[in-house]
Amino acid sequence: IQTIADAQNACRILHNLGVSLVLITSIIFPGTEINDPIDNTMVEKPGDGTEATPPPNSIGMFVSRRRTQQKTMCQTMQQQNIDSEQEQHCCEEEQYVLYTPKLPGFFTGTGDVCAALCLGWTAELNDHVVDDGLSLGDFLEKLAGTMHAIVQRTAQNALKKQSRYHDDSSRGEKSRKVSSFELKLIQSRDDILQPPRSFRAVKLQ
Repeated sequence: IQTIADAQNACRILHNLGVSLVLITSIIFPGTEINDPIDNTMVEKPGDGTEATPPPNSIGMFVSRRRTQQKTMCQTMQQQNIDSEQEQHCCEEEQYVLYTPKLPGFFTGTGDVCAALCLGWTAELNDHVVDDGLSLGDFLEKLAGTMHAIVQRTAQNALKKQSRYHDDSSRGEKSRKVSSFELKLIQSRDDILQPPRSFRAVKLQ
């Protein structure tokens, strides 16, 4: 996946197979990787529905939902070979993108944790716009906030342990082991129960 359009097309393929909610994580868009120090401040984005440009040293998360109440109509239009623009309008696809700072290191278990959090928050996710509950944008912001907090805490802990081997002749090998430590889940309990809203999801038109 190189662009937002690539992500949209990938999600549409899965939607057409009957999957109503699709989440894509760890998207590194071309041209966003630099060697400057990482900025861990909030990634502010406009909320007017325009496609936001990925910030440097960032990782993208993309979520797409096709309304379940339109499933029968969508399947009918697909069988009749209705063009994709009319199909998208009929099925009311809702999509958000969000960017978080990329952190150095290799972290074990991020996919499993993200999948578990995604499943948990899906239970709170609205199926209709008028319902009270969690919106799709809120869903993505909470998921990204918790994941970034966990990885950031793990990275900070790894750096502290890494410094202990600074004078060791085999510090290169030990550094690689330190950088791949498992996630600090117990220490991140509060961030899991009360996700920090540090990043803003941008709704795509």
